[in-house]
Amino acid sequence: ARPGDELIFVGPSPAYQPAPEAHTYLLAGDSSALPAIEAILRELPAGTCAQVFLQLTDPAERRALPSPATVEVTWLDDGVATLLDALRETELPSTGVDTWVAAERSVVQAIRGYLLNELRLDRQHVRTTAYWRHGRAEGTSSGEHTFT
Repeated sequence: ARPGDELIFVGPSPAYQPAPEAHTYLLAGDSSALPAIEAILRELPAGTCAQVFLQLTDPAERRALPSPATVEVTWLDDGVATLLDALRETELPSTGVDTWVAAERSVVQAIRGYLLNELRLDRQHVRTTAYWRHGRAEGTSSGEHTFT
């Protein structure tokens, strides 16, 4: 953003409601997803497990992620490993898993394909959202402002 640019901030959305019947929650995202993941973790039921994968552009963004659930966090530094690679190396149950993924568009597409086509998770429990697209700013089609 530059001085004079109009910015829009949106708070946590109730669009994702963790499936109450799940016993494992898989949450994955990049730095843009960290606030949403924090909000989701606060709402998870006690007695459940959450596996969280976060790829951060700055290691200083790492922080405690409180939750009533038992949480295992895998922190990934930008450029070292990808979210998809980390997910492939993780053994997930084949049932009872509820997933939420948010990151750059191509990353989200690859993870969604992996979860649905390779792991064969239930489509109703695979929720993904592209928070941004490499080379484009929201609301522009020319790519005048770019994300890197």
